[in-house]
Parts: sequence; structure tokens; C-alpha cells
Amino acid sequence: MPRYPFRCESCGASFEVSRPMSQAAVDAQCPADGGRAVRVFEMPATNFNRPSVAPRPRPSGGYTHYGHTHGAGVAPHSHAPARRPDGRSP
Repeated sequence: MPRYPFRCESCGASFEVSRPMSQAAVDAQCPADGGRAVRVFEMPATNFNRPSVAPRPRPSGGYTHYGHTHGAGVAPHSHAPARRPDGRSP
């Protein structure tokens, strides 16, 4: 059976209750003072900051793309088509 987190409205105690899914929304009784406890909804434990795929390292000797080769340490540049001398796009 799943475990659900609850918090007592009167004393603030937090605890978990194991019960069927059909009874997940039913309030529980606090084990500390017997008061009414409501279910607490928590964020699942996941790591959203971790990249989904490890980045590939750049080759140390340069790389080839868009039909030409870059040497090691070459600064990035645009691969957009060059403009005509009159300033219009090709």
C-alpha cells in the first residue's frame, strides 16, 4: 500500500499513513494528540537541474561541420549566407 504524508492541524505534527489509494483523500487522526490531520502534497524527489544528456566534449584537434573544418581554439562564427555588397540578402 502507498504511504501518504499528513500534518496535524492542531499540533503541526507530520507523519505518514499507509492506506489504499481509494482512501488517499480521507483525513487521518494525529497519533500525537488525536486531532484532525490533512494530507500534505509534496514535490516528488527529482533533480531538475541535471542535464538529461551529458554534453559531448569538443575534439582537441578541431572539428568539421557545415562543410568546412575548424582548427583547435577557433572562435565561433556565423554560418549565415554572406550579404551582397548592396546589403541585400542573397
